[in-house]
Amino acid sequence: MNVIRKNWLLPRRSFLKGTLATLPLPMLDAMVAPSFGKTVAVPEPIRRFVSIYMGFGMYAPTFYPETEGFDFKAPPRLKHLEPFRQDYTVMHGLSHTQVRGGHGAGASILTGTNPTSMGGRNTISIDQEIASKVGEQTRFDSFVMTTPGKGAHSVSWSRATTRVPTVPMADIFQKMFSSSNAVSPTARKRAYDLNKSMLDDLLEQTRKMKKGLGVSDQRKLDEYLDSVRGVEKGIEKSEKWANTPMPKNPGYTLAKPEDELDALKLSMEIIRLAFITDSTRVISLTPTGNTLVFPRIGTSTMWHGLSHHSKDPAKLKELGLIEDEQMKSYAYLLKLLKETHEQDCSLLDNSLVLITDALHDGNHRNTDLPVIVAGHGGGKINHGNFWKYPSIKTPLTNLYVSMAQQMGVEIDRFGPDSTGRLDKINFQYS
Repeated sequence: MNVIRKNWLLPRRSFLKGTLATLPLPMLDAMVAPSFGKTVAVPEPIRRFVSIYMGFGMYAPTFYPETEGFDFKAPPRLKHLEPFRQDYTVMHGLSHTQVRGGHGAGASILTGTNPTSMGGRNTISIDQEIASKVGEQTRFDSFVMTTPGKGAHSVSWSRATTRVPTVPMADIFQKMFSSSNAVSPTARKRAYDLNKSMLDDLLEQTRKMKKGLGVSDQRKLDEYLDSVRGVEKGIEKSEKWANTPMPKNPGYTLAKPEDELDALKLSMEIIRLAFITDSTRVISLTPTGNTLVFPRIGTSTMWHGLSHHSKDPAKLKELGLIEDEQMKSYAYLLKLLKETHEQDCSLLDNSLVLITDALHDGNHRNTDLPVIVAGHGGGKINHGNFWKYPSIKTPLTNLYVSMAQQMGVEIDRFGPDSTGRLDKINFQYS
């Protein structure tokens, strides 16, 4: 019998400390006290959220099953996910009911808000809504990640109605595992105190100024104040984490991708690393490559051009090669998460993965959006189904409400058109 005495229990945030590197440990059984027949409090699962933006939707005949329900026959694209049939659900008919604009609708995919109707302003995205509630528990509130190359615009928005900038995956890797210790704790604390004092003074002056402004200027000033408060929060968080050892690169070298599609697959490894080190619990990924040709897999036409296929067989064949690579990468992420265990479950059991797009496919249609939800978010979801919803009328934001609640975020509406939780897919909490 393997007995673990109380004084042998490891702290949840344990680190391997070597001569040249410090590396955080994943969740181990030795971090949780055994019951030995006694009733003990079961620790809350560490819930994580990932959103992945596709780029040009998916060609419907090869993506959506023909029959609704549990025993659907997987079409060509979904065959890559077959090993995870009980861990994902695909949906048809969900839309952002107030959003149009072709490719421009990408800015609204995680918000559901049409910036045009808001005078060019957007609202907070669902990843940042979740991060605002769970981000305090990790060094980084969230990672808004992109792959190497051009063409990716962030789809994440803060409360200050500004885009959260994307960060290349290589830079995120460095943020997780590299840190300079050149600044002494005393000097770092002095810098934090100075910055916070300056921001406090700035906020007080801005509040006084606001009283004499018109409604429009007050709104703009409120947005500015939200940005300043975000900086202030970041300073406070940096101070909180200043004395917590930050892991250094233990000798792992991030492989150089062959092209942007290969980078998409490699980015899945970064997501797993972020989760096993508990660097963050919220990640949004917007890949690049939509203006490129991929001779490695046999394409000779730019991806964007292929997405406007007009059902041309030659274009559809090449587009299928790209969409296959995408789906293989999504399957790779599910495999990594399912094979990584903490306590008595997997990372996939404790994560929610949203894969979607603002386009039905490359025809610029912004309704009936492709949606895959994977993982169980620390509970149990009736996966293994294909669900159809009334076209155009069912808000995608209803799914966001359900997912946020599964993550422990208490909201009953999200965005301008949600009416509550999404039906059919059954989110059960642990």
